[in-house]
Amino acid sequence: MNRMNKSLIITAVAGLSLGALVGLYSIAGRDSKSQLEVTSEDGNSKKLSMKAKRTKRDRSNPQSSAMSPNVDESASLPLSGGDNGGDGPKEIVSLEKQYIRNALKRTVIDTKTWEDTQTGRTIKGTLVKDDGRYGYLLVKQIYKDKEMTQVWGETIQIGDHIMVQFKKDQSKEFIDAFMKDNQLSLKSKSLLEGSYVFVSDVVSVDHMQKLEENLAKIDGVRHSEANYLMFASVVPNDPGMNLLWGFKNDGKASNGNGGYQVGNDMRAHKAWDKHTDCSNKIVAVLDTGIDYNHPDLKDNILRDLGRNFTGGDQNDYMDRHSHGTHCSGTIGGVGNNNMGVAGVCWKAKIVPLKVLGDDGSGPVDGIVNAVVYLAGTKIDIGSLSLGGGGPVQQMSQAIDMAVSKNKLMVIATGNANQDIDSQPSYPASYPSEGIISVSAYNGYGDLASFSNYGARDADIAAPGEDIVSTTPNNTYQSMSGTSMATPVTSGTVALFWSYGPNLSNLDVKRELLATADKGNFTKPINGNRKVNAERLLAVLDPRASYVNATKGGNISLLNNDSFEFQLKSENKYSKIKSVEAFNGTQSLGKADGEKVTARIPYGDGKVKITIKVTDEQGRTFTTEALDLTVDVTKTINLSAIDVGTNKGNVPCAFNRINEKMEKTPIFATDVISKEYCDKLCDAIL
Repeated sequence: MNRMNKSLIITAVAGLSLGALVGLYSIAGRDSKSQLEVTSEDGNSKKLSMKAKRTKRDRSNPQSSAMSPNVDESASLPLSGGDNGGDGPKEIVSLEKQYIRNALKRTVIDTKTWEDTQTGRTIKGTLVKDDGRYGYLLVKQIYKDKEMTQVWGETIQIGDHIMVQFKKDQSKEFIDAFMKDNQLSLKSKSLLEGSYVFVSDVVSVDHMQKLEENLAKIDGVRHSEANYLMFASVVPNDPGMNLLWGFKNDGKASNGNGGYQVGNDMRAHKAWDKHTDCSNKIVAVLDTGIDYNHPDLKDNILRDLGRNFTGGDQNDYMDRHSHGTHCSGTIGGVGNNNMGVAGVCWKAKIVPLKVLGDDGSGPVDGIVNAVVYLAGTKIDIGSLSLGGGGPVQQMSQAIDMAVSKNKLMVIATGNANQDIDSQPSYPASYPSEGIISVSAYNGYGDLASFSNYGARDADIAAPGEDIVSTTPNNTYQSMSGTSMATPVTSGTVALFWSYGPNLSNLDVKRELLATADKGNFTKPINGNRKVNAERLLAVLDPRASYVNATKGGNISLLNNDSFEFQLKSENKYSKIKSVEAFNGTQSLGKADGEKVTARIPYGDGKVKITIKVTDEQGRTFTTEALDLTVDVTKTINLSAIDVGTNKGNVPCAFNRINEKMEKTPIFATDVISKEYCDKLCDAIL
């Protein structure tokens, strides 16, 4: 009997060893029951039940329920902005943190450290030159300890601004005198009575700190304060955002039970500081289809590549189950759109490949066909939240084909609470090096009770219990399973690979595993790895070093006023595209490649050189400042100077000036005008 001519029906049977099944697959979810508290558009808080019937599995029936909720009562989160009840949305001001981080990479003008008299905490102020709209920025970092090892909080303000409110509106004469006495100029008058924004003529950390304190003591002044920058919350403003514990765990469970381990998450909120757009890479969801009309998904669905491999119309990949839509929302629920939830990727390209039917099951040949189809397209990542049955050679070959074409296959390990080292779970257990096998952990910091595991064959774990995401008909539900952990990982892979699109598939897998956190699990995972999106994206940060200059060194200029700086990339994934040299804030030269010729003025005996490096992906990095001494040697043939017809009665002299500013004449003549003397000077120098 030729078994390869048989279509294998794919489903799952709870309690059976997967190795004992003959080609039975299903989605890798499980029954779930949870309750969400949300605030409706009218502001009224209410609890929405999301119940699931727990179906008793019939071992004699291979078409028995897939490992996914049979929902009899779904819940809809509000599809427009609003609080989520309780304490309201848990926002992460990641744009502010990103802005501060970028500011501290700019040219530093001044720094000072002091102790706050009220809290006793150590504060470090850093004044930087802003090449953009503000001119100067002042970052204050508040430390938990005197050793300054832990930052407790950070603020950023316009470096030369001070806001003053007087007890009443003042006359122009009063304001003029106030500005003169305190070395200020007027920036603007605020609409708030008696309030003004001034610009300080003196800019330093110490001066601005004392200015704020001293102005408040002046009679008639109500307040004086820093002009802080404020930011939108550039994590998504989606009403369900505080339910996504896997992205940022604040200790409150999405099912309302509480007690989750704070910080036990995959650091998506930190990765978003760098990147939110995954559209450089395409993710295929091999599942029950996708509700491509869902308002939190439709902009991220790439329908032209979608296919149905379950029979019937190949263009009918609508999800009538819920599982595929849920997985897709975790990968790429549209972010920052003021509705619902967000995926790992705020912007994405997701392709629906329907391989499981409306009951959550499907034959393996359809899945093989889908993987082969994927291999021949521009799809980069296959996300397979499914499993079951024994090994199928065609499936293994299809996966190998896709991997050979620079694809990655992210696959759930399954939900049987078994060791897949000894009891393989397919397709996760195929030996292909392009497979990333994913187990699930919960909000308490351990592997989920249902999750498969394996010290050798389970590559990594991701959040997979009580995961809220999109479901058909504009709804949202909480589900649990390695099915949920898989799209978390697929989305993370897409985020990283889009940030570094020139990497190979195996580079991506290697870095995903190498940057993982180490979990404290009671069941083994290879390396006890947990997805860490923040550390993963940091792998691509551009880094460069000088080839021909050292900090505190000397450079010599002979009959020339330029020096060629050469850099080399210190990141194998970040190739230098262009470099620009600065002395402080003054640009000295810019060039493509790794070398830049910097024109250094003769009068600058000391220079503070930084190089701004831009890599091929547009990521930037500024080198550590080099404090260099410039030795200038120039040969001037004074005897060859012939004033000729421009000789007159205007003295023109050239002097050597030492460090004490003492002049020693080296050449003098009389010329026709001062302008000609200047031209003569320019010609010599």
